[in-house]
Amino acid sequence: MKNVPLISFMLILIVSCSKVQEIENTIDIRIIQNNSANEIGIKRLEDNLILLPPNSKYENIACKSGHNLPISGGYLISESDSLAVIYNDTLVIYHGSREYFVLRDLRRNDVFDLDEKRINNTIQYTYTYTFTNADFDEAKTK
Repeated sequence: MKNVPLISFMLILIVSCSKVQEIENTIDIRIIQNNSANEIGIKRLEDNLILLPPNSKYENIACKSGHNLPISGGYLISESDSLAVIYNDTLVIYHGSREYFVLRDLRRNDVFDLDEKRINNTIQYTYTYTFTNADFDEAKTK
């Protein structure tokens, strides 16, 4: 009976020291959905225009090796970069503008829905941003 606490302690120590499986790869998936009635274009200065007709989606997949974590600081791209969001080829609003504030800034991770999955030694982060008619209504006020 004297050895019961010692045996219990040893079992706890052995279980807690078991090797945790390391994450070797990460997959970042960025999905932008257009659930609005408007055609939407998204453009960064150095990128091509992403065109989203109503009820469509854009998907970008990035695979990384090593111990990379999701993008830090809350931003998908540099905080200083801005994105032009173009509604119906006529109304342009800039996410990241110093002139006005956009409620759901497309550059911020916290406006995306995040789904995280772990499969063996890979972790997959899926970030989904959904445009709605409310985004278009806000853009008309800027």
